[in-house]
Amino acid sequence: MSASADRKKINAQEVQLLEAVVVRRPGWQQAFKSLMDAYRPYLYRRCLGYLHNAADAEDVLQESFLNAYRFANRFEGRASLKTWLTRIADNQCYTFLRKKQQYTNVEYLLAVIEIHEAAQAAMEIEADHRRQFVADALGRVSPKAREILALRYWLELPLEEISTTLGIGLSATKMRLHRAHRQCLDVMDSESGVVA
Repeated sequence: MSASADRKKINAQEVQLLEAVVVRRPGWQQAFKSLMDAYRPYLYRRCLGYLHNAADAEDVLQESFLNAYRFANRFEGRASLKTWLTRIADNQCYTFLRKKQQYTNVEYLLAVIEIHEAAQAAMEIEADHRRQFVADALGRVSPKAREILALRYWLELPLEEISTTLGIGLSATKMRLHRAHRQCLDVMDSESGVVA
């Protein structure tokens, strides 16, 4: 008997076994097991080649066999059983990789969000500390220094408006602002131990 005839005989036997599974002929469980045992090593190697992880390959192989069982009635015999099972296993591998990629993307995104939120929280804490530090320093400067600093930095007034508000000349406004800066920095330096 030629190799081609042997293959046809094997394919015919496999198709009969698969038909036994579809119509639930007595012994169909053993028929299905025989088919899966025959192709397990080949399909496992194929899945492992795609997934590069033995546990994942085994999981995908089990899912492939489950799909072969579920859709046994769809086997039309246009291709060999091996080709049909290979297509099922390949599709399961692609599905697994897509899901894994989506999961990895979601994990990465969640990690980025977590890092961003932690950084935001740290920046807010730092900003609160700075605000409190500046508020403490402003509480220790003279009332004139506090007034001009508030006009310039809290109300964000230009020097010309500060000059008009305080009823002093522009040059005097600049000098008073400079002295207020110096006084505030001196207070901050004495509190923090930092030299400006």
